Amino acid sequence: MDDKEKVDIGRKFSSFKDGVQTFQDSYKAANGHYWQGIKINAAAPDTTKKPNDQSEDWSGVAIGTNEGSVEVHTYSGLLGDGYSVIMEVTDKDGAKHMKCDAFGPEALSRTFDWTEIIPLAK
Repeated sequence: MDDKEKVDIGRKFSSFKDGVQTFQDSYKAANGHYWQGIKINAAAPDTTKKPNDQSEDWSGVAIGTNEGSVEVHTYSGLLGDGYSVIMEVTDKDGAKHMKCDAFGPEALSRTFDWTEIIPLAK
């Protein structure tokens, strides 16, 4: 992924992340835990997707992007609860890349910048 793509897609990731963060603040206050978002295609999102153990889907989240796929993972660790906001995109050369920003007590160890996804050999 070249620098221009990183900047352009990075803006979309930031918009998505900001929407999730706003939603998570309200959701945790109302429910006592963070919301989890099953991986969806951001270009044509199926906002009805949800985990089996959660009644809320994507309908309350401002996705704010049309690039790649997006998802939100939650965690409960010894230091407390948190979540990770993840985007996966394919660059102009066909390579897949992923970025993750995490929130909570384990954010530092769960956050990473754009990383190329290398498929395992078959």
